[in-house]
Amino acid sequence: MSLKSWNKFFYTISFRLFFWYAVIFSTSCLLLFAVIYQQMKQQSIHNVDEAMLETVRELKGMFKSAGIKGVINHVQLESEISQQRKKFFRLFFNNGKESQTFAPSLWQALTANETLLNNTWENGQSEFETIQIPQHRSMGRITYAKINKDLVVQMGFSMSQEWRMLRRARQMFIEILLIIVLPLATFIGWLMARHAMREVKQLDAVAVAIAEGNLKQRMSISAHPTEISQLSITFNTMMDRLQLLMTEEKEVTDNIAHDLRSPLTRLKGEVEVTLSSPRSDDEYRHNLESVLEEVNMLQSMIDNILDISSVESAVLTNQKTINLNEFLATCIDIFSFAAEDRQLTIKLKCPTNISVILAPMYMRRAIANLLDNAIKYSSSGNDIIVSVSQTAQALMITVKDHGIGIAPHDIDKIFQRFYRAESCRSTPGTGLGLALATAIIKSHAGTLSVTSTPGKSTTFTITLPKKGNE
Repeated sequence: MSLKSWNKFFYTISFRLFFWYAVIFSTSCLLLFAVIYQQMKQQSIHNVDEAMLETVRELKGMFKSAGIKGVINHVQLESEISQQRKKFFRLFFNNGKESQTFAPSLWQALTANETLLNNTWENGQSEFETIQIPQHRSMGRITYAKINKDLVVQMGFSMSQEWRMLRRARQMFIEILLIIVLPLATFIGWLMARHAMREVKQLDAVAVAIAEGNLKQRMSISAHPTEISQLSITFNTMMDRLQLLMTEEKEVTDNIAHDLRSPLTRLKGEVEVTLSSPRSDDEYRHNLESVLEEVNMLQSMIDNILDISSVESAVLTNQKTINLNEFLATCIDIFSFAAEDRQLTIKLKCPTNISVILAPMYMRRAIANLLDNAIKYSSSGNDIIVSVSQTAQALMITVKDHGIGIAPHDIDKIFQRFYRAESCRSTPGTGLGLALATAIIKSHAGTLSVTSTPGKSTTFTITLPKKGNE
């Protein structure tokens, strides 16, 4: 592996997870060993202190029973027979008598700690200290204990056994750390990093598959929720949305091609016929009017597309409070002549005291699209009902016609741009009216829904939030 590859590896999440787990695990074990070692050390010192206090109690008992001579004989005997512990004794007298020392050769260079000695004379409490025995590597424990008001004993116990045991324990801890803990932490860290990155690698594989064109590929969701599981859910939701948009884009493209083919074909035919032979002025005028009609339809289609893109920002800046009854009556008046031509009647059912906040010019276009469709697809002699109802949370405006209805398989598609049901393709239109109406109503924080019974009736419902409306 090249240096560049190694550098790249060191910056990976897998390496960092593995490295930090190994460091934290090893450090935790090291701290645990340090705590255990310190406890062992404290316990060893405590055991030696207890043995020294027991000896002090023996000396006090000896002083009571045999006096100072008994104490001297006892400490001399103790210092001589203590081969393993190598005990040291020094007696200090308060009557000016010179101190006496009873010690193996190990302790010959030991002097008294004047501070601890004075404290013992003054308060009578035993004082302890741990020292390195002078001129030796061995460690010792020293105590100063008051036997009575005229006698203090300085006692030293060698701790070579305890220190050897602690050194062995320390060495054993180091060997365990190097031979067992570090390899184990490395292995467990690698396993954990591999497990943690498993879903990430799966996500990478899915992304590669999608990049290669398999848009149906999705992440599997773990039964145990994790951060990666949430990322997988978000990723799948995003891909579902993208796939839906791409499907809709394909459908829109197909519908645009289908709806543009007819007017362009007619335009081409009109132009070709006009140019095929000399014509009279009236014939030229008639052909040009036909061409203009087709161009106007194409222009209307383009205008609607632009309106759908800009309607949201435009609505927000043009809202005002209006009387809903008067507003709907105005919309109906615009289409009254078209309805009469088809022997239809538009009826309004709306309370007169309802006020709403909306952008009149844009909402008028949305309702106009609904009324235009109702007139186009209603059977002659029927009524078109525009009604208003309300709940505590919303206002509902419904436009109901009695006509051909909408097939169930077209219900979910009619709000898409350029979509036109097969039964409606013979009727003039661009397939953008309902898409524009939906965009306008959504910009008012509302919804547009439809229910239909094929061959009987269709009802479009505009639902507007009542917040800010009365």
